[in-house]
Formats: sequence, C-alpha cells, structure tokens
Amino acid sequence: MDDRSGLRRRTASNTWQSVETLEERTRVAKAKPHVVFVHGTFAEGSDRGTGYAAPDQEFPTMLREHFGVGGDSHGTSYGTFGWSGSATEHARQKAGTRLAGWITDWRKANPDRPLHLVGHSHGGNVIGHALGALDESLSVDSVMMLGTPHWDPSHNPSWNRKSAARVSGEILTAFSTNDRVQVEGATAANAADLGAPTPYRIQRTLSASALGHPRVSNADSTRLIHAAEHHSALHDTDAFAAIRKKVD
Repeated sequence: MDDRSGLRRRTASNTWQSVETLEERTRVAKAKPHVVFVHGTFAEGSDRGTGYAAPDQEFPTMLREHFGVGGDSHGTSYGTFGWSGSATEHARQKAGTRLAGWITDWRKANPDRPLHLVGHSHGGNVIGHALGALDESLSVDSVMMLGTPHWDPSHNPSWNRKSAARVSGEILTAFSTNDRVQVEGATAANAADLGAPTPYRIQRTLSASALGHPRVSNADSTRLIHAAEHHSALHDTDAFAAIRKKVD
C-alpha cells in the first residue's frame, strides 16, 4: 500500500517507509554541485587531471567536500580545465574565451546545478576572463582563487565589475605574504600585452567596492604556510584544510 502524497509506503511488517519518487530523484540529481579546477602558469600534466588534481586524490576530494551539501564529497562532481599555461595575458584571455564557451554549454545542459570554479595562481585570472565573456543571462555560484595575482583595480582586465557580476555567490581569494610568486611573478611583459601603464601594481587581494560585489572576501593564509614554502603550497592538502576552516 502506497501513500504517494506523503511519500510513504506500508511494508510487509506494517511499518511506514519513505518513497523516493522519480521527481525527487531528478530534483536531487539536478541540484548536485559541480566543481571545476583551473591550473596556473607553467603547470605540468599533474595539474591537468592527473597527479594532485586527479579526481581520486585528496585535494579534489577536499574541494568536493567544501562545496558539497553538508560536506558530502560523494554528492559533488569534479573536473579540470586545461589551458596552455603560457605566461602571457593573451594566453589567459584565449583560455578564458574557451572556458566561457564550456560554461555556456554546461549551464544550458545543467540549469539547476550549482557550479563552483577554483583557480590556482593565474588560473584565477583565466576564470575572470571567462566570466567577463559570459552572456548576462548566465552565472556561476562561486569562485575561489588560491594565490592569484590581481592587477590594480584601475586596470584589471580579468577581475572587474563585468566579471564579478557573473558570480551569484562568494568571490574568495586566499593568499600568503610569504608567496613571492603571486606578486613578483606577474611581469611587465604581461602589462605590455594589455597596453597597461608600466610599472603597474600587482596586489594579493580583491576589493568589494572596486568589483561592485557584496560577497568578496580575502583569506590571509600567511600563518598557515611556512615561510619556506613556495607558490604551490596553497593547494597542498594541509594548507587547504586550514584555509577551509578559516573560510567555512
């Protein structure tokens, strides 16, 4: 005997159990979050779906837990976006255009699923370029950046009001003042690609007022990462676990 209106049924032992309808299963499947990781400059194959970024490794599992409903990694899917990793603004813009196309296609196929983007180093700027190229009818649910170099707000080609407007939730950037690559690694050659003034300022954080977005946060992770650690430490599992605790 079924009680469909109450999503229950009577079993042989004369007790009631819940009945998961097709509609409910479909709703849950549609709501399944998806996380996409974008690697940074000079990334090797290990950043492109193998090594630490492979779906079965600890770092992607932690990402799925962080963005999953109730910390459930099994209810969250994960993928990577590969690009050339060249140290030029042109390469990042080109990759952003391609990522925007992927987001557009994915969003059309999954209109109800949360989409979270995570970028390490200049992967965060690839994400910014992608969002700036999106149609105004599209958005992603959140963006997390780990050690991303940010240009002066007065001349930021990737993260500006246009790109920020395509994020419905939080824009988070995690940084360490021990990370010299984040600032010094962004060279004047990149500015020449943009026609930007030289010298120009690179900074570690983003500003809510400059982006016109209410949910911009900056997580200072300096004390979480040893001074001797290098740029990639921000996606090491121990450091990322501490970052998660800081921002959760």
